[in-house]
Amino acid sequence: MKSTLVIILLIFVFPLTALEEDLLKCSLEEDKDKRLTCYDQLVSSISKIVKEKKTAELQPVVEVLAQQELSTSKDPAEKVIQEQKKIITTLKEELKEIKTRKKPVEQAIQDESFFATMISVEYRNYRYYFELDNGQRWSTSDTGTRAKLKSGQKIEIVRGAFGASFLKNSKGKFRLKKVR
Repeated sequence: MKSTLVIILLIFVFPLTALEEDLLKCSLEEDKDKRLTCYDQLVSSISKIVKEKKTAELQPVVEVLAQQELSTSKDPAEKVIQEQKKIITTLKEELKEIKTRKKPVEQAIQDESFFATMISVEYRNYRYYFELDNGQRWSTSDTGTRAKLKSGQKIEIVRGAFGASFLKNSKGKFRLKKVR
């Protein structure tokens, strides 16, 4: 027990003293560029050592897992079933990821507001019916002439909650319904 403790301490103490010496050398460098390259080299060498230690630690675990897989799947049909299960789980995860990526895009499309110019405006049955320069046809859900819509007028269509749309102009904000 004591010998392993001494070995562990030696393994950790020697690299630390070497690291301290290298840091001291870098800090004593007068030129900024040379000092920066010295620090960069230290960091890259440390990251290489850490990666090597991690792979060395993971290698026995990988071998044990491979042995367990070989011992559990002696039957070729069982092996195929296990592979199919892995494929199914990865496909399910990818599908979930795609669905989560798709929802914000749909939300962004719904949240967009846009500006347009009215080509034609018609007032009938206490509602305005108008066509925009992009070919869309809309009608106001609010009754009355308060909106004062005219051909050639520039308006803004704003998206609201639950798929609602509103016309916004100098007279206020009016609920809309898309005709086509």
